[in-house]
Parts: sequence; structure tokens; C-alpha cells
Amino acid sequence: MPYTRTYDNLWLITLTPEQHQRTCNYWYLVQQNFGPFTAFTTRAALLRWMEERGLSVDLEKVAPHKQHSSLPISGSFREAAYLGDADTFQNIAADAETRQLSNAEYTLGKITHDEDGLRTVHYLNCNVRTRQVFNYQESRDIHCGSLAEAL
Repeated sequence: MPYTRTYDNLWLITLTPEQHQRTCNYWYLVQQNFGPFTAFTTRAALLRWMEERGLSVDLEKVAPHKQHSSLPISGSFREAAYLGDADTFQNIAADAETRQLSNAEYTLGKITHDEDGLRTVHYLNCNVRTRQVFNYQESRDIHCGSLAEAL
């Protein structure tokens, strides 16, 4: 049985150049319950991440690049971490696959569209020694957006 957590009350924060200087090159932050959740270097990477999880934001209200804004993200999603039942994970009929950050490693995430309308990102817990792990920098560039894309 996986450990499952639902994420809601998500907010998108866009940064000014001064705020951006205090990050690891991020321009877009996602907060959950007003605490940090994830961050992105490029708008394209942010939108890809939101689309995978069935989330949306009113793009008309997002501030132009390099201006501050804070707005709610519509929707919620789940993450399900599997420990000790790798066979169950392997047999998940995914609608899509992604790279999921878990314990400072990017591993395979399987995305399902559930009957209740939410999407779930399934992945193997870091204690499953046989889980697939991807190259960190390549995965970070895919997930967050590469520096080259940001320029």
C-alpha cells in the first residue's frame, strides 16, 4: 500500500530580478499552504509540470516576466510513494510518465487520471534499491527548465 499525499492550496509566485537573485536561477515558485513546494527557471517548464498534474492558473493574471505576482493555482493532485511493493508499481497502467524528484534523485513517475478527477504521480520510495534513477542535471533541466532556455 503506497503512502499517498494530496496537494492543494497551491500558489504561483513570479519573481522580480531582486527576488530572482536569491534563488538558484528560478523565476517561478510554487507554494503549498504558503510554504515552498517546487520552483522553475522557465515558464515552459512550469506549464509542463502543471499540465502533467491537471493544474491551471489564469495566465491573463500572471505578471510579465521579471515582475512580481502571486495567484492561486486551480486544482489539486496526489503523489503516491511505494515501498516494498515494487511489483504493484510496475503494473500501474499510466496515462503518462515523468521524472519525479525523491530524496535528491530523479526517478520514474507514473501519472494516472483517477476516478475522482485528480491525477496521481506514482513513484518508488528511495529505499527501493532497484528503482530507476535518472541523471540529475539532465532531469533538473527537464523539470525546472534549463539555463539556456531562460536566457
